[in-house]
Formats: sequence, structure tokens, C-alpha cells
Amino acid sequence: MQIGKQTITCSVKSCRFNDQKHYCQLAAIEVAPVQHVHNGVAEDESLCSSYEKG
Repeated sequence: MQIGKQTITCSVKSCRFNDQKHYCQLAAIEVAPVQHVHNGVAEDESLCSSYEKG
């Protein structure tokens, strides 16, 4: 696996790292599990831990 070779897209306009063109300005993000959710639906079980209010 190569680290630092991915393009991170993001449509969360309230995040300070979103450049408003659907790209994340961070070199990497951390994806974290949502506690106590085990339904197999990705949108329910994970979130971007690197999010900061813009």
C-alpha cells in the first residue's frame, strides 16, 4: 500500500478542510466507527474523524 497517493473527495461544505470544489485539503483522513451501530450500512457505521467545523 502506498501512503499519500489517494485523492480525497468530500461534499461536506461545513468542514474547514473542504475546498468547496468537493476536495479535502488534508493529506489523509481518519475514518472511525460509530459506537453501538452494527447494521451493516456504511453511512450509519462510519464517519470522518478528521472533520472540523469550518
